[in-house]
Amino acid sequence: MGTEFKTKALVLHEMQIGDYDKRLILLTKEHGKLTVFAKGAKKSNSKFLSVSQLFCYGEYHLFKGRNNYSLNKAELIDSFHSIRKSIEGLSVGLYILEFSEYVSMENHNEQNLLKLAIYTLKQIEKDRVKLELIISIFEIKLLSLIGYLPWTQSCVICNSSEKLNAFNIKAGGIICDSCINDRAVYKMSEGTRYTIEYITKQPIEKLYNFSVEDYILLELQDISKALVKENIEKSFKALEFLNYNLL
Repeated sequence: MGTEFKTKALVLHEMQIGDYDKRLILLTKEHGKLTVFAKGAKKSNSKFLSVSQLFCYGEYHLFKGRNNYSLNKAELIDSFHSIRKSIEGLSVGLYILEFSEYVSMENHNEQNLLKLAIYTLKQIEKDRVKLELIISIFEIKLLSLIGYLPWTQSCVICNSSEKLNAFNIKAGGIICDSCINDRAVYKMSEGTRYTIEYITKQPIEKLYNFSVEDYILLELQDISKALVKENIEKSFKALEFLNYNLL
C-alpha cells in the first residue's frame, strides 16, 4: 500500500511524458528532491496545468507508490510569473532552479535550500538588486549551506589577522599578503571580505537588503564564480547562456 502526504515544493524541472502527462522534479522542504508524475498535466483543462510549470511554488499532495510518486492535488502559492518579463531575469531564475536541482538530494531535509531558492526568485521579480549581485549572493550562500563555507576570520593558511587582502580558492578562504603564492588567488578589498562574511552569517531573509560599490561587486563575482568552479563539477546551461549572451 502506498501513502499520501502533502508538502510545500518548488518545481525545478518539467518534462513531457507521452501526449498529456508530465514528469516533475520538485524541491520539497522535508523530503528533498522528488521525481513526481502528473497525469494529464498537459491537457488544457487539467487541474494540474497551473501547478506543473517551472518556478511554480505551492502545496502538493503526493502519493508514494512502490516505485514512484504521483501528484494527486496541488494549490498554487506563487508562480513567479513576472520573472519571464526579461530574458536576463528568466536566465538567472533558470540558473537558480538548475543549481538547486543539482545539489539537492532525495529523502533529505532541504528546508534551507528551498527557502534560499524562493527568496532569490522573489528578488529577481522585485528587480531592485542587480542580477550580478543576486547570483553571487546565491552562489556563496548555497555553497555555505552544502558544506563549502568560505573562511573569513583570519588567514586560512597561517591564521594571521593582518593584511588580509586576498582569497585563496583552493584553500577556501582569505589569506594574508605573506601567503600569496598560489595562482588560485584573487585580490580582495576589505569591503569584499565583509560582504562575503555577511552573506555567510546572515539569515536568508536578510540576504538581499544591501547594495555594494561596483569594484566590490566585481571582486565578489570573481570569487563566487571561482568557488563554484572549484567545488561544483557541473556546467550550468542557463548561466552559460547568460554569461556569453547577456551580461
